[in-house]
Amino acid sequence: MITLSKRESEILDLLSEGHTSSEISGKLFLSKHTVEWHRKNLLKKFNASNTTILLKNAEEKGLLHIRNRKTGPIIDKKLEILLAEDDEIEQQFFRTALRFSTDHNLSCVHNGKKLLSFLEKKRSKKPDVIFLDLNMPVMNGIEVLAELKKNDKYREIPVFIYASPTSPEVVSDCFKSGASLFITKSADFENVIVLVQSLCNLFNKYVKFPFYGVLPGTSR
Repeated sequence: MITLSKRESEILDLLSEGHTSSEISGKLFLSKHTVEWHRKNLLKKFNASNTTILLKNAEEKGLLHIRNRKTGPIIDKKLEILLAEDDEIEQQFFRTALRFSTDHNLSCVHNGKKLLSFLEKKRSKKPDVIFLDLNMPVMNGIEVLAELKKNDKYREIPVFIYASPTSPEVVSDCFKSGASLFITKSADFENVIVLVQSLCNLFNKYVKFPFYGVLPGTSR
């Protein structure tokens, strides 16, 4: 059985809310060095190699006391989110971040062709938003985006490109093909939590259902 001190519990909860070590040090009036020392001890206690696994293990053991995230309360509507991503690790990264930051439903597929097949299934709920990787086998992100936008049933579903850093030309091509947003992937789990929370709250706050257009502050 894992036993946590009051300080460790506080730091664990703040990590689950997406706060960085610097932010936690400010909130708890500790030095950043002290926060990092506690974080490393938590990694050892939960036999975790990184923060993602730490939070996952802590959640499974019922040791998280998750409050509202720093991006604000979650809006009532539960979103249906579809992620097209061929990398299993990236899928798990996104799924874990979503679980820690929102209460929305997530479905995952491994390439563009499977995304289109998923949408055609009678039992599949129409997604409120699609997160789409660019570099996938069988059918890449640009190709599937073109297919979505020429189909009357799917062209109004907002598509957020969720990809590794790329050239301005590729970003421009995505918007020309109908993407609503281009989001650069982050290797920092804390950043992913904040990103997912912010996007879902922004989407819920400004978008009337059914959707459909570009979110405020974005452009094609």
